Amino acid sequence: MHRKRWWLGALGILTGYMGFRLAAGWLTRVQKSTPPFTRQTFGNYHELVRMFATHWRHPEALAQMHSNPAVSRPLTERIVDEIRVALGSSRLRAGQWVYRLAGVTERQREEGVPPENPEILAFAREVALTRGHASSDLIHRLRVQYGARTARDLTTFVRLATLGVLMGNTLDAFISRLLGHPAHDTTLCQELGTLAVFALGVVPLVPVVFLRMRISPAGSAI
Repeated sequence: MHRKRWWLGALGILTGYMGFRLAAGWLTRVQKSTPPFTRQTFGNYHELVRMFATHWRHPEALAQMHSNPAVSRPLTERIVDEIRVALGSSRLRAGQWVYRLAGVTERQREEGVPPENPEILAFAREVALTRGHASSDLIHRLRVQYGARTARDLTTFVRLATLGVLMGNTLDAFISRLLGHPAHDTTLCQELGTLAVFALGVVPLVPVVFLRMRISPAGSAI
């Protein structure tokens, strides 16, 4: 009996050691293949709260964007790509919930606004790089070309997509830090604080925002 237990214990130790060696080797390979982190992120949770608060306070803006056929899937995909390039993002982790909240689906392909409009793409880059601040000159030109409502709805979407990309980059920055390649513009405490506020403060409110958007009478406004 004692001999059997000894062999079981030895087998367990050997299995654990092999698992540790495999995990350590995998981690070493991942660390070597991970490039230095150079993307833009939320500097702290205050920036996240400020950007999210804009959408929380104005569900009618989300409702109007949701019901505007000019905010089509081809256009929003091109805007998201432009924001990802501006902020150095490889992938938009929060992309699907951004599209759902915007009410943009694969079926929504009305060409109200050309996806390659240079002024809209320049506007998206500027809003992304300034953390949600819009140029009054660019907004004016969009209003002249597409009307006040579509210009406002595009502004809403660009701000929403910027929030999503920055949040995805912040999560990537935390993972990159764990792999030995920390971001130079943020600290571990700042990244953890932003992720905690997003997980515990923003995510639980997203269904509420969606509900307020759905019941807002502004969704049918033209």
